[in-house]
Amino acid sequence: MQELDESSSSALRGGWLAWVHRWVPVGVFTALVLACSAWLWPGAGWVFDLAAGLAPQLAVVAGVISVILLLRRRCVGGGVAFGCAVVGLLGVVLQPRADVAAGGGPSGEAVGVRVLLVNVAASNRQSAEVLNIIYDARADVVVLLETPSELLGFLREDGPLRGGLPYGWLPERASTGYTAVLTRWPQFGGEHLTGPASATLTDGLRVMRIDRPGGAFTLLVLHPDSPRSLSRWRAGNAEVERAIGMVQERLRPTGLPMVIAGDLNSSPSGYRSQRLCSGAGVRRTKPLMKLSGTWPAWSVWPFRLAIDDVLVEPGTGVISWETVSVPGSDHAGVVVELALPEP
Repeated sequence: MQELDESSSSALRGGWLAWVHRWVPVGVFTALVLACSAWLWPGAGWVFDLAAGLAPQLAVVAGVISVILLLRRRCVGGGVAFGCAVVGLLGVVLQPRADVAAGGGPSGEAVGVRVLLVNVAASNRQSAEVLNIIYDARADVVVLLETPSELLGFLREDGPLRGGLPYGWLPERASTGYTAVLTRWPQFGGEHLTGPASATLTDGLRVMRIDRPGGAFTLLVLHPDSPRSLSRWRAGNAEVERAIGMVQERLRPTGLPMVIAGDLNSSPSGYRSQRLCSGAGVRRTKPLMKLSGTWPAWSVWPFRLAIDDVLVEPGTGVISWETVSVPGSDHAGVVVELALPEP
């Protein structure tokens, strides 16, 4: 009787192990296929968008799995994993990018503009060091997100800095976490981008016209919510839609070159980035071969996402695109030099 029970138990274990051996790999490969192809339909849902934003990382994981399986002569599994890696890479390669400026600099009637974009982090306690980053960048336009109150105070009091960047959007009521814009040239907002200050739609959305001598241009700054929850994902997506509306209703009718800067909380393959590019008719300035992203700053490629960026319309060239270390922040900053066409 005991031998019969042991035989039955052994048969059950064998059947269970056979089921696991057969179906777990199927489930793993199904998940890998869906994850690596999620960038094709990132708006389908929150989970799909999270996977879409990780297209390059998932491609690397799939590539490693492919190599391991092929070395073990598991050709079918290795082939599937290799296909997933290719699909994931296409999610990065096929996204629209701005052209490189001819000759590495402004040419013809182009107008050179240098933009510094930094998510400072509201809890940052190294404002003096961040101030040095702003000095060293020698930017024409500085966009600061989640600005701590100490840095806001420095910006108001610092005569030399304000002498080089005397204009922008830095009201006295600005407090911790504020989005601030400093510019070398006068900026205007109002109903038709002619008023004395930047129009404000939400705490994270600014729109303005910057009157650079020899060629004005428009600037839109946005910072949609991080998609760390379903509700924040939806709120951030709605912010992107409002930004697209501002582009179509207020910026494009001016006929001026347009620059968009912000922390999209989305990599180029994510929904927000794809939606902003298609809806506003813009392109990411981050070059394909610049492997470094901006968040989290302590990480390294390929696990550092390119969520902070400057976007431009076709016809605007990119002279240079670099990341800069920002003390006290979990984001790296971005310095982009643009060759704007004449209005």
